[in-house]
Amino acid sequence: DDLTPLHGDRFGDKEIPNNYSSSEASGDGSIVVGSRSTAAGDLSVSLGSISSANGTAANALGATAEANGDMATAVGFNALANARNALAVGSQASADGEDSLAIGSQSTTGKKSTVALGQGATASAAEGNVAIGADSVDKAATPVSGATIKLKNGGTIEYKGFAGDKAASVVSVGDAGKERQIVNVGAGAISDTSTDAINGSQLYAIAKTLKDDLDAINPTWTLKDDKGGSATINGGKDNKNGNTLTVKGDGDIAVTVNDKGMTIDGTTLKNEIKNDAIKIKGGDGKTLTKSLGDNVEITGKGPIKTQVAGDKLEISAETASLPVNGGNGKITVNNGDGDKLVTAKNIADAINQSGWKIKADKDTGGVIEGNGQGTETLIKPGDMVTLKAGKNLSVKQSGGDFTFSVIDTPSFSSVQLNGKGNNGSVTLSSEGNKLTLSGGNGAGQNGVVISGVASGLEGKELSTLTNTDKEMKNAASVADLKTAIDGVSTSMQGAGFALKDSDDKEVKQSLGQAIKVSGDSNITTTAITNGDKGLKI
Repeated sequence: DDLTPLHGDRFGDKEIPNNYSSSEASGDGSIVVGSRSTAAGDLSVSLGSISSANGTAANALGATAEANGDMATAVGFNALANARNALAVGSQASADGEDSLAIGSQSTTGKKSTVALGQGATASAAEGNVAIGADSVDKAATPVSGATIKLKNGGTIEYKGFAGDKAASVVSVGDAGKERQIVNVGAGAISDTSTDAINGSQLYAIAKTLKDDLDAINPTWTLKDDKGGSATINGGKDNKNGNTLTVKGDGDIAVTVNDKGMTIDGTTLKNEIKNDAIKIKGGDGKTLTKSLGDNVEITGKGPIKTQVAGDKLEISAETASLPVNGGNGKITVNNGDGDKLVTAKNIADAINQSGWKIKADKDTGGVIEGNGQGTETLIKPGDMVTLKAGKNLSVKQSGGDFTFSVIDTPSFSSVQLNGKGNNGSVTLSSEGNKLTLSGGNGAGQNGVVISGVASGLEGKELSTLTNTDKEMKNAASVADLKTAIDGVSTSMQGAGFALKDSDDKEVKQSLGQAIKVSGDSNITTTAITNGDKGLKI
């Protein structure tokens, strides 16, 4: 055997512990299929060579799969579910935390209620953590209740009162150097209590509104003459006392200045001195205040990107999809999508399209029937696996537990009884009302010895039976035959035969004894001992 698990004791050609020397289903209602496999818990199932299910309703499906804990399930080669309600699906997947879920080849969970989804994904830093995508790695959560932003002019802006500031676990979609974008994110609620994810369009709307407000607070305007010349006036510049702005009318344009302001051709321009600031309120309820003329820096983090395109600030979130291989049910990540975000719908679709494979197999002496003999079938989440009872079998279901047994009155065309002997086994078959035993010990022998046969007389005397008695149809034992022969011998005691001559003289002899026949001087008698035996006179 060349199977050597990567966890626990070694098996195969290196070491075979005594408790794995043969298959055994020791728990009540347990099922074991495969060489050197064990199902030690009640209602447990162990399917595959050297598989082990230890715990109530534990399931180990696959070569060297191991499920340790009540309701633990390990599916796949060398999969390990090592805690209560743990689920490990995939080659060498390992779920080592209570209620944890590891799906994907070499995926790993190590804490309670953690989830690792994808090849090589790891969720073991803290309880409740989630790692999504190939080679994604979690880390401990860092609660954030506020933030401080440094400004270019040396000042700072503080944010406080964040909702969700007591986060105890994380969702990871990548690793350092293997970040992923999250794409196709629906718009989240924006309020002082919202903890929803925000997509790029929402950030863009915030940035655009901010720009529009800045333009309204600090406008610029242009004066043009009739000859095409122009001058731009920046409203953010001071118009201090003592400074002079000269506006002259030309031709039909009338300019008037009074206590209400300046009027140009009927339009009044007010000269107001403002000491205002711009305020930006975040989703956590905190407000950022910036003086007019100060820059507001908006930067992206992780998959959130910002860029200036012309006079626009664009904010976007990189997202990716999780395609599922229809052949093996594995979830993969396209090249370049490792650092992107995924939507809840995409995750749900990926899980619904993933699954585990199952196929029919046989051990020595077993038979696989049907058109799809040994064909691998992908079982997706939500799909139903039906366990049917074949001929002469019954199946009992109690919730998720199935118990198979042989019916009380099975029907077989023949039964082969394997036992000790020199040349094979004994076969019991029937045809019509004829029952035949064949095989047995010894080359060339056709007969089969039946031992332990009870007397067919059922306590009655052979001499008292009539042809209508039911005992007349019973099989006889050797003891019955001896009784019959002894009875015949007894009844024949004293019996014999007689010879009489012409003078009516008679001579008698008991059965088994000879009578001597003698002749006179003219007659001779000769006994014939060869061929047809007789007496020659």
